[in-house]
Amino acid sequence: MPWQLQVADAGGVDTIARRLRWILRYREMTQRELCRRAGMAETQLGVILRRLEDNPLGVELSTLSRLAEGGKVGFHWLVTGIGRPIGHDDAHREGAPLADRPDWRALLSEVLANDFVVSIEAVVWAGGVVLPPDSPEVTAAFVSGLAHLKMRADHAAAQRQKGLNSPGNPRDAKPHVSTDDEHRGSRPGSGAPRAGAPKTRRR
Repeated sequence: MPWQLQVADAGGVDTIARRLRWILRYREMTQRELCRRAGMAETQLGVILRRLEDNPLGVELSTLSRLAEGGKVGFHWLVTGIGRPIGHDDAHREGAPLADRPDWRALLSEVLANDFVVSIEAVVWAGGVVLPPDSPEVTAAFVSGLAHLKMRADHAAAQRQKGLNSPGNPRDAKPHVSTDDEHRGSRPGSGAPRAGAPKTRRR
């Protein structure tokens, strides 16, 4: 089956395990062959698939990067299921995400090895960024910067949501209703005569 037709049949692969099995089916590979192309032990994919049955996210990103390269699919698609399972032949076309670059695996490893603050989720998000043709050279520092922008944006959004949900939010305060006593500047209850109090006779 031509690869162009296989791309159209990539729906319904909503887990990493199903996307790995999709690669085996439409690339017409055995588990051993995919492992060899990914530079892994021939039985490792079977172990990974069994692990994913119990934990849908139970595999390292570096391992998925190697499997994506061996299966000639996009790393970002394999991790998230977003987009199309394009191969590396399309990696430098206009509109391709960063994670589909042939050097993405090396960039990913460099970022995770040197940036101890960045989150894996933010790096995966950065892999889905599509840059215009006139963008600067893509380096590990550039990818790390994108990931930190994502983290700051998420933090700011969380702070805004926290402020909206705070009980001290001014929007939640009830309007103050002034009384006649406050208008007169007197003590509460002194504006009206007490019941049964003697009236002062005018001279």
